[in-house]
Amino acid sequence: MFLVSLLFSAACLWIAGRCFYNLYLHPLRSYPGPWLCRASSLPRIWHRTVGTNISHAHHAHEKYGPVVRLSPGELSYINYDAWNDIYGRNDGKAALPKDPTFNSPSPDYPPGLVQVTDGPPHARQRRIFAPAFSNTSLMKQEAMLRGHVRKMVAKLQRACDATTTPSGAELDICSFFNFLTFDVMADLAFGAPLGLLDAGQYTPWVKNVFAVFRILSLRAIILFYLPQLQGLMTRVLARPAMVAARKAHIDYAAGLVDRRLDADAQTAEERPDVWALVEKKMDVLTREEMHINAATFMAAGTETTATALCGVVWFLAREGAAMGKVTEEVRGLSGGEEDLTMDTLARLPYLNAVINEAMRLYPPTPDMLYRLVPEGGAMVCGKLVPAGTVVGIHQWPAYHSAHNFARPEEFIPERWLPEASVKGEFVNDERRIVQPFSKGPRSCIGKNLALHEMRLALASTFRQFDIVATDDSKDWMQRQKCHVVWEKPPLMMKVKPVV
Repeated sequence: MFLVSLLFSAACLWIAGRCFYNLYLHPLRSYPGPWLCRASSLPRIWHRTVGTNISHAHHAHEKYGPVVRLSPGELSYINYDAWNDIYGRNDGKAALPKDPTFNSPSPDYPPGLVQVTDGPPHARQRRIFAPAFSNTSLMKQEAMLRGHVRKMVAKLQRACDATTTPSGAELDICSFFNFLTFDVMADLAFGAPLGLLDAGQYTPWVKNVFAVFRILSLRAIILFYLPQLQGLMTRVLARPAMVAARKAHIDYAAGLVDRRLDADAQTAEERPDVWALVEKKMDVLTREEMHINAATFMAAGTETTATALCGVVWFLAREGAAMGKVTEEVRGLSGGEEDLTMDTLARLPYLNAVINEAMRLYPPTPDMLYRLVPEGGAMVCGKLVPAGTVVGIHQWPAYHSAHNFARPEEFIPERWLPEASVKGEFVNDERRIVQPFSKGPRSCIGKNLALHEMRLALASTFRQFDIVATDDSKDWMQRQKCHVVWEKPPLMMKVKPVV
C-alpha cells in the first residue's frame, strides 16, 4: 500500500512539475492561450479525439487573438502573413517542413507526394505529376469530366421521375457528389471509373477510404501528444488483421494502377488520365511510388471536392437571394452542356463568388496543415519561433474571424465580386487569407481540376434542377465533427426538375 501511495505521489509531482514548466519556463510561455492548454496537451487530445478541435481552436482565437498556443508545443495562426512564413511562397521562399508525426508514410510503401516530408524529394515528385494537373491537361480531360457530370445529372433526373411529390424528390445530395468525385478521380488515377454513379452505392474499398481519415487522426494524436504510447500503437498496428487490412487497401489501388499501366498503347492514348499525361517521366518513378500516389489521389482528391460541393448547395439552399442570382447566371448561358467549358465557367463572377464564399465558411480541410520549426528556429509573423514547435494556420478560425472579415459568420458571395475590393463594407476584407488549397510549393496539385469539377457540377445541376433545403438539413453543418476532414451526415434536399 505504501508503494502504491509513493508511486501515486511521484506521478502527481511529475505532472505538477511538467505543468509548471510548460506555464512558466517553456520557450513558448509568452504566447497567449487557455491556461490549461498551455499547461497540458490533455484539452487538445480530448477535442481532437471527439472531433471538436475546430470549434475549440475558433473559440480560443476569438478570446486570445491571432496567435494562440493550443498545446504546450503548438501554435495556431490566423494571420495572412503566416501563410508565407510557414508554408512558403511560390517564388522560392522555403517552406517549413511537414511535421512527420502528422504525415508519416505507410510502412508498406515509400512516401508519396503528400506523405514525403523533405523538400527535394517532394519537389521531384511534384515535377513529375504537375503536367497531369495543368490547365493544358485539364482541357484534354474536359470531355471525360463532362461525361461523369452528365451521368450524375441523369441519376438525379431518374430519382426525381420516380417520385410523385409535387415539391420534388427528397435526396441525399452528398452521396451524388461523392459518387461523382470518386468516379472522376478513379478515371484519372486508374484509367477507369469505379462505377459508383452506375451502381448508386459505395464499394467496400471506398467505405474504407472514409475510415482511413479517422484512423489517421487517431494515429497523429498518439504520436504527437502521447509519444509514450507509440510502442503500444505500433504493436496494435502490427497485428496481422490490421496489417492485412492496410495492405489490402493499397494493394487494391495498386492492382488498378497495374492494369492501367499494362494496357496497350492505343487504349492508354484514348484516355487522358494521369499516367498518359506523365508518360515521359514515368521512368523515374518506381511502381511502388505510382501505387501510393494513386491511392493518395483517391483520398485527397475526392472527399474534399465533394465536401466543397455540399457546402455550396447547403448555403445556397438556405439563402434564397443568392440561389436566385447563381441560377439566373448559369441558366442565362447560351448553348447546351458542350458549351459549359472550362473558360466559360471560370468567367462566371457570381458562380465563382459563391464557391469562394462557401469554402471560406466551410473549408474542406478546416484543421491545421502542420509544419515543424527546424533547428535554429523560424520567423513567423515577425517573431522568432523556437525549433521543435509545431505551427500552422487553422483555416476555420481564420476564415470566421472578424480580424479578417466584416460580418464573418454570414454567407455573402458579393464580398468576392471585383467591386467589393474597391468600395463598400467589405473593402477591408482580407481575402488573401482564404487558401483552401493551401499555399506555396506544397499547395494542392489538383486545384485546377477541383475548381473546374466544382464549377461544372454546380452549373449543370442548377441549370436542370431547383433545390430547396429540407427541415432536417437546417443544422447540417453544425452537426459535423472533424477528423482530418469533416464527417458529413446525409444532406437531404428537395430536388425538382426545372419546368
